[in-house]
Amino acid sequence: MLERIVMGVLVLIGVAYMFGAFAIQVPRLGDPIGPRAFPFGIGAAFLCVTGVLLLKSVFGRVRSASDAPGASSSDVSRHELLGVVMVALTVGYFIMFETVGYVLSTFVYLTILIVLLRPRGLGTNIAVAATFSSVSYLVFAKLLGVRLPDGLLG
Repeated sequence: MLERIVMGVLVLIGVAYMFGAFAIQVPRLGDPIGPRAFPFGIGAAFLCVTGVLLLKSVFGRVRSASDAPGASSSDVSRHELLGVVMVALTVGYFIMFETVGYVLSTFVYLTILIVLLRPRGLGTNIAVAATFSSVSYLVFAKLLGVRLPDGLLG
């Protein structure tokens, strides 16, 4: 029952997000798609995924980690702790984003996140985080002209 309530709240959040996307002003001149296309796509994808999860919740039993065969209570508590750590990391990422800058904050965030999820291969994890941070900065800031905070590196 609780998961249906959560899904209902998520649907309401998705609908509110879509209304926000529609409220974005489209300039009379310029691209006919305008600036609302990307937020609209995110909102539509969010509503689709939430709808699928809601249907699974209503028509099929979704197995939780505690229902998995061979799962112990320590496995479940480890996953719950990992979830809390990931939320805390994300909040920290948002806080340091403007001050530290996009490249450095994204690199630190991804490195810690990847190491938590895949502890082996530290060098590979660092290389993936560095490559993603650098390439995404080049694509968005230089190629597409999106203003990203420079922070300490700027």
